Amino acid sequence: MREYWLNPRRVRFWLVAVAIAILYTRVGFLVLPWATTWYTISVLEEDLGREVRIETVRTNPFTLTFEVEDVALDEFDGH
Repeated sequence: MREYWLNPRRVRFWLVAVAIAILYTRVGFLVLPWATTWYTISVLEEDLGREVRIETVRTNPFTLTFEVEDVALDEFDGH
């Protein structure tokens, strides 16, 4: 059965490979930035007891890069 699915001469093999590549791309560009922003803000606000703002998070799953821009941590009095 394994040889039947893993045979590169079959169309099903390439359809599964393309589907995995599309899923990897969507998760890397769309889901990962949102999830890291949400998780980081929630953890920092809980641990520090202050409001945290993150403007932009960019990820690139192909070059394995991760960028965070404009992080703001408010003081206890809100400034």
